[in-house]
Amino acid sequence: MSFLKINKIIIFFLFISLLVFHFFQLYSQHWSAVLDQDLIIIYNSLLFTSGLEQEYRDHPALTTFLIHSFFYNFTSFFLSIPKNIDQILISNDTENILQIYFYISRIVNFVINIFLILILSKVLKKINFNRNLRYLFLIIFILSSGYITSFFFLRSETLSLALFLVSVYFIFIKNRDFLFNSFISGVFFCLAMLSKIQIIFLFPYLLVNIALNNNVQLGNKKFINNYLIFSVFIGFAIYACIQFYLQTFIRFKYNHFIDLIFFVILFFSFFLISIFSGKVKNKLIILSSFLNGSVFLIILLLIFDLINLIHINEVIYLRLSNPIHYMTEFTGTFPDNSVDIDYLKNFLFILFSNYKFSFLELILIIFVTTLSIRQNKYILFFFVIFLFNSLIVNHRYLPTYHIYYMFLYFTVLFTCLRSIKIKKSLIITILLLSTTSINTLKVYVIDKNNKLNYTKIFDRGVGMEKICKEIKDISASNAGKNLEYIKYWHSK
Repeated sequence: MSFLKINKIIIFFLFISLLVFHFFQLYSQHWSAVLDQDLIIIYNSLLFTSGLEQEYRDHPALTTFLIHSFFYNFTSFFLSIPKNIDQILISNDTENILQIYFYISRIVNFVINIFLILILSKVLKKINFNRNLRYLFLIIFILSSGYITSFFFLRSETLSLALFLVSVYFIFIKNRDFLFNSFISGVFFCLAMLSKIQIIFLFPYLLVNIALNNNVQLGNKKFINNYLIFSVFIGFAIYACIQFYLQTFIRFKYNHFIDLIFFVILFFSFFLISIFSGKVKNKLIILSSFLNGSVFLIILLLIFDLINLIHINEVIYLRLSNPIHYMTEFTGTFPDNSVDIDYLKNFLFILFSNYKFSFLELILIIFVTTLSIRQNKYILFFFVIFLFNSLIVNHRYLPTYHIYYMFLYFTVLFTCLRSIKIKKSLIITILLLSTTSINTLKVYVIDKNNKLNYTKIFDRGVGMEKICKEIKDISASNAGKNLEYIKYWHSK
């Protein structure tokens, strides 16, 4: 039996194991067991099925809510259960109805996780990696703690990464219309942002791939090309004006212009890389087409809102225009007045002071990058993007954020291994597999105090009982914590 077939069998076995584990755990869990984010996704998805706008805005998770609400509508039609949130709350069977919608969301979440692996495989294939290594890396990704965790929580990270990978996939397609591909890529990137704004930190990966692509063939489309060049500069000028206007509001009294600075640095870096690699005009046109795709989706959503096809909370558009501001606001990492050298130094110290990922993995990727940098000088760009994202995720670490780290780790390692002999590549990959497996075992089996330990995943309790207890016992040390959370994000 070939090495490739063995890898495919292992992947199939892993998915069957996850499927069995997932449904056994699902059967034992109450719909309110995880107040953040399970209940938020169920509640806001039901708001959409009821013709209302979302109340939750942080991520902003719009794409997540729309997908779940679509399946709620579909299921309610066949099961004849109410889909209107007000009808559900006054029903005599509220408990069972919410449990059904919880089951639907968890099944949808399972399908999204499978889709993530499929699109990841396609992206890795587009980068022309060895098939054996590709499947071996998919096994490592499946065994990673972040990916396994995503099966047992309703969150937006998996969907945002999957949509981002679709965006990457269209950028990598070479045998079709480049402008059309980049336009569709922009649409999917915007959908990824609407799912989880944290995906903006992976945007540099897309920019570098566009800037390094010298195979772009645009054809004889003079009018369209001129429009795209013109629109990218006009668009950036409009964005800058919006940022200056927003700084006049008290909500933006801290970290002045942090988003504008972030995007200026990104696009300046894009131009520098494009200049060094050549064909700057073609790459600018591709980037403009990408940005036009994102703007097109926003306009489409505004139209859908105007004609009452869907109701969208207008505040979420600020999450698209100012993602860095809202993430720093959420984590409380503000400068006193504006972004300056002292703020950046303090922020970098925080990032480096408590590294939560595997140091062995970090040493491995530094070693491999050093080996391959002579053959591929551009690998340094991808390594910097990986390191930057690792530190950002490390700053406010959650297990589900680990999938962002793993994707970038793979792309850097894969690119490096292409310039290394296959035997050495396999040894490095098997070492990574061992490290990942040990980390996952530690999280789910060995560490009994970890909230992700398999015993605790199966015994989460009933979240609404915690709420009722807080209402009765106002003298408890953490009284009101869960209650205030529920009241803040759930007006009904």
